[in-house]
Amino acid sequence: MMANRSLDILLVGKTGHGKSETANSIVGYKAFKSYVSFGSGTRSAQFEYAEFDGRILKIVDGPGVGDNRPDTEDAVKLVVDAMSFAVAANPDGYHAIVIVVSFGIRFTKEESETIRLLKDIFGANFIRDHGILLMTHGDNFLTRDEDSTETFEEWILKEKGEIQDLIKECKGRVILFNNKADENGKKEQTRKLLAIVDKLAANGQRYTSAIFNKGKETRDRLLKESKKIQLCEESLMECGLVTQELARMRYDDPKETLGKLRRMPTRTDTLRRSIREQDQGTKQLSGAIMLAEQLHAVVNERTKDAEEILKIKEQLTQVKTQMRDLSLEAAKKMNEKQIKQERDKEPQIDREEEEETKRELEKNNKHLFEKNQKQLDKIQSAYQDVKQEDSWTWGDVASALVVPTISLVKWWWHG
Repeated sequence: MMANRSLDILLVGKTGHGKSETANSIVGYKAFKSYVSFGSGTRSAQFEYAEFDGRILKIVDGPGVGDNRPDTEDAVKLVVDAMSFAVAANPDGYHAIVIVVSFGIRFTKEESETIRLLKDIFGANFIRDHGILLMTHGDNFLTRDEDSTETFEEWILKEKGEIQDLIKECKGRVILFNNKADENGKKEQTRKLLAIVDKLAANGQRYTSAIFNKGKETRDRLLKESKKIQLCEESLMECGLVTQELARMRYDDPKETLGKLRRMPTRTDTLRRSIREQDQGTKQLSGAIMLAEQLHAVVNERTKDAEEILKIKEQLTQVKTQMRDLSLEAAKKMNEKQIKQERDKEPQIDREEEEETKRELEKNNKHLFEKNQKQLDKIQSAYQDVKQEDSWTWGDVASALVVPTISLVKWWWHG
């Protein structure tokens, strides 16, 4: 069976069970924010693109379901609207809907009501046909009993009651996630999840809006609104992937980082032109155009900064080499007494050189940090505008870009 080149996955579940943390574990960085409650329906769903093992993933973090089943017309409409938008915004449908439940909780009436509500929204058979049960807080499973050798698979078979009914309804498609695991651990559990998704995808049937049988009028309205998002789907995916690459860049090796940065302007320039062509002068995508322009500017500025860092580092290396060569040459001409006297002076000279270098680095560091901070503020503002304009919550560019900024500061101090 050939795996799909791309996968679309929707995460749903009760608020506070680690749904957004799970989405972050899958994409490999903190792209999703946790929300205490629904907020406005259309702003509750978030999505991000990521590359994993050569495949493009679209991860949609659906709105969290509150602590209690909504018992008013307005509350029900709020939940349905939020879920409707998550479905309508992905017209091709989802390869899987992942139901996120925290490991170790008592499956109370509230948990049962959450599952019933999800079935009311997505259809009575969505768990059976498209669902995967993902249990978070896997670290609690590992530490629940130090003397136990029971595996998660063995634990599943022993469970009784409504949780066992849910496991059976998923046809055994259950996985344990530890969002506190290290990078390798997160990658391995993501591979296991995608293997389960692939088995579902092999059936050839996605969960689409055609299956979504709740509120036709609401669905039609949201489908119309989602056309604007679909219009620049590929461009927005590229924007997310560029942001991800920037977030993962490290400045430990400025030469290697500079090489990566010099290749990125071609991508961001293509991104700008693509969005403008799709907009066709309608100005409906003005927010996305501005975001692409600012992302392009950030890449260029980061390239200049990396060039400056590399230049300064090479100059410092050259000065250190010259000082070492001069010391060796002088040592040849000194007698033992002179060598001892000169060595007694060297610590003071070294300290003076070190202080001077430190002052210079602090000055340059302050300048670059202030410049990068202004860039981050502009990008964050632009990204928020796009979110509001499209009635959609994008991955936070500022939180992604602040990672290389912090790395840059650390490099200055320890370079």
